[in-house]
Parts: sequence; C-alpha cells; structure tokens
Amino acid sequence: MNPTQSQTNTDSPEIPSLPIKVALIGVSGYGDCHFRSILTLAEEGLVQFCAATVINPEEVPQKCEKMRAMGCRIYSNHQHMLKEEAGQIDLCCIPTGIGWHRVMTIDALNAGMHVLVEKPAAATLAEINAMDAAKRHNRREVFVGFQNMYADTLWKIKDLLVAGELGQLQKIRVCALWPRPHSYYKRTDWAGKLSINDIPVLDSPTNNAMAHFILMALFWSGSSREAAGTIRTLENRQYRAQAIESFDTFSARVQLVEGPEIVINMSHSSEKFEAAEIILETTRGQYYWNDKTGSELTLAGLSPENKTFPPFPDTRTVMFHNVCKGLQKLESNVCSLDLAREHTRFIERIHQSLKIEDIPASALKNREEAGETYTYADGLSEALLNAHHKGLTLHNSDLPWTKTEATT
Repeated sequence: MNPTQSQTNTDSPEIPSLPIKVALIGVSGYGDCHFRSILTLAEEGLVQFCAATVINPEEVPQKCEKMRAMGCRIYSNHQHMLKEEAGQIDLCCIPTGIGWHRVMTIDALNAGMHVLVEKPAAATLAEINAMDAAKRHNRREVFVGFQNMYADTLWKIKDLLVAGELGQLQKIRVCALWPRPHSYYKRTDWAGKLSINDIPVLDSPTNNAMAHFILMALFWSGSSREAAGTIRTLENRQYRAQAIESFDTFSARVQLVEGPEIVINMSHSSEKFEAAEIILETTRGQYYWNDKTGSELTLAGLSPENKTFPPFPDTRTVMFHNVCKGLQKLESNVCSLDLAREHTRFIERIHQSLKIEDIPASALKNREEAGETYTYADGLSEALLNAHHKGLTLHNSDLPWTKTEATT
C-alpha cells in the first residue's frame, strides 16, 4: 500500500463507483454542515444524495424540498432508513450527538454501509471497540469527522517529523480560548453533560469543540506516519465556571511513552477569544500552527515551500473529498477509527480521575454580546495565554483558585 493511502480493508467486497451514494442522519444543528458539504459534492458529480433521516421536517421545509427535488428519500427515523436503504447506500454520514455515535455507526455498518461519523468517534474505548468489531465483521470502513486530520498540510508536517527533517520533537504546546454563551449549553439535551439516560457523553472542550487540537498534538507526536503518541502520565486539572455537569476549562501536562511532552491549556469560559494554536518545539527550531492565520516553520535550511503554509482550506469539504477517495482506494489522508481511538483513550484517562473544581463565584463575571450572555472567569484569558507561552499549566498562574493538586 502506498503510505499516503487510506487504510481501506483490502478484502472489501467492491469499490464504490462514482457518484458515491450517500445517506445522512440529521440535517439540523451540526448536521447542516454535512448537508451543505454533500450538496457541494453532489454539484461536482462525486456523490448522489439518496436518503436522509429528518426528525423535524416542519423546522426545515426548504431543506426537505431541496432534497426531494434531488430525488433524495426522506425518513423520520434512522432505523427505518437503514432498513429500507440497505444494500443501496455506499456511505452513511452521522453528524449526531455523541451518545448516538456507537449505535448509529453499528446500525449503518450492519446495513452494509461505510460510515463517516462525527468526532469524537465515541465517548469510551468500549464503544470504539464495539464499532471496530462491527466494521471488521461487515468489511466496511469507518471515517471520523476530525476534519483537520484530512488537511494535506497536517500530513506534510508529519512526514517531515517522521523523516527527521525538523529535528527531534521535544515539546508540544496547545492552547485555545473559545468563549461560549449560555445558549451553547442549552442547544441540546447532552451539552455539558457527562452522561444522558445512562449513556456516556463526557462532553467538554476536550471531547467536543477543541478535540481536534488534542488529536493533532497526539498525531504529530507519533513515531510513524499513521501512529499517534501513547500517554504514559497525565497531570490535569478541570475547572467549571458554567452551570453544567462537566468542565469548561482544562489544563494538563502529558508525558508520552516515547516522544515529547504535551502541555494543553483551553477554555470555554475565558473573556477573550483566541484562535487555537499549536507550537511544536524541536531541536532545530519551532513549528507554529494557528487555526486562523496559518503556520510557519522557523528552521534554517528548509526550502521555501516547507516554511510557511496558509490556514487549512475548507476542511469539511476536503474531508468529504478524501473520504470519497479513500472509498475508491485512491491516495487520501483520512482520520481512521484507529487514529480517533487515541483521542478517546486520552478522554478516558481524564475521566478515570475526574475531579472538577468550581471556580469561585467571586471570580466570575457576565457580559452581553450580540444578544448573548457569557459567563467568564476574571483574569483567566491572560493566565491561560501566559501559561501557554511559557509551556506551563494553569496551576502555575497567579489566580488563587488554581492552586490545588493536579489529578493523575
């Protein structure tokens, strides 16, 4: 196999022909992103939008009209759709809540469909293992919607790291400050929850909006092209400013079995927004990646094309293109279930010793913006950014409520 090819099972019964026949479970919320990407690829002739599950047709009449005009069959629940469409669909897209990922993925695999499931792949390793067993039994593929993992630049940097052209990787620093309003935690019944109806969700910045950056760091630290780093020790603290069950602020120091130290600082309860940033420190210099501005290598001796890179392109559309290529066994960079498993392993490690600390009410403030209410911790933005720039955790800040011992 060419090293840049996706890991599609060689014993799959057949390679789908173009256009790839696609089904979608959910067109609202985050499902709208998949809906629009599928329309784009349908216009390009790469996919045929064949079926969709829509549980709220009265709220999305224009989408339903658009799908029907394309010949797309609409169902009121995913079980009915999968039963009726079994053997007719190549790829089932599952941009649903975390608690639905395992059951819907397995149902779609058992109906003979390949799957693109939203990130995280699932909340627990046990769920990942069940999905993997169904994947192998049905000889189908499962791709996971960590869309940054499909970007060519990300894989180019990994190739340079594995080849040793950037020197030895010593430390990775990860930071993201993405304030979320109160409405963010009211948009679904599982937002901010650890479980719902006894089904694990483990929703948090680390397992939802900012999960991309944790997997990117683990991936870049892996010793081979498609491997991610394996955690040896994890010192972490979880803080809570919002009225939720889970945590909204996270700070950690990770030591891998082999490879660099990773320091992570992220929050949904900062006053300021700061784009996600990852800094790779090597024996030859640094690689700086920013979600909004692009990336740069500060190493001498590299050719110009290996020094600066623009921001990742439309990652969701790139993701769908690469999934289509992967199904056809063409060269493509994808996020496999095996790779996504390492993020879930990280999340499980956090929750093995979960001890959420409430930020004192005296440290919290509210602000209004564009009709939304935000609760934030005073001084948290500066403390997290300072810790990130120094390669430290929040425990080293001057904020008095951060001085408790870390969980391991």
